[in-house]
Amino acid sequence: MNKYDSYKNFLEKKLVSKYGIHKIGDKEYMKFSNFGLLLHAFPDVQAFCIEYSDNMEQVKQWIFPEDGELFYVSDMTKSEILNSMIKEIEDNVDLSEDRIEQTMIDYKRL
Repeated sequence: MNKYDSYKNFLEKKLVSKYGIHKIGDKEYMKFSNFGLLLHAFPDVQAFCIEYSDNMEQVKQWIFPEDGELFYVSDMTKSEILNSMIKEIEDNVDLSEDRIEQTMIDYKRL
């Protein structure tokens, strides 16, 4: 296994362990609070990013319009990329009272 594949396996395992797998048909995504998440791999440039949506209707249509920062294998260790991704995810989640209430309403519609 090469370095890139080792990173990919590590990130998938750790992110799935933290956020879980949720299914829409035969497709799988991760979920944190009101966000649907995907780990996106760019093997040509040896990088990874998180794609996400805070609109569960878009997630149901497999639309993840927000792309996170690119994390390059050459620049960071596996753990550094993982911790940076988790920080990015958690920094982008709006846990205000209004947002939580709206999320609960959206969830009831699913």
